[in-house]
Amino acid sequence: MTGQRTRVRRSQALAVTITTIALCGVTGCVTGREFRKTAGPAVRVGVTAIVNGLLDGLFAVIEPDTTTDADS
Repeated sequence: MTGQRTRVRRSQALAVTITTIALCGVTGCVTGREFRKTAGPAVRVGVTAIVNGLLDGLFAVIEPDTTTDADS
C-alpha cells in the first residue's frame, strides 16, 4: 500500500472506532447486547464456514488428488 492509502485506512478505522464508542456511550450499550444476543449465533456459523473453507482449500493444495492423464 502507498503511504496515502495507509493514512486513509487509519483515518477510516479511527472514525469507525470513535463512532462506535460514541454510540455505545449514548445508548448505554443496551442495543449492543441485544445485537450480540440476536446476531451471535449467525455470525458464529458464518465464521466457522469461512474457516472451514479456508482449511479445506489449504489441505487441497497441500495434498492434491492424484489424477492420471490419458493424454500423457
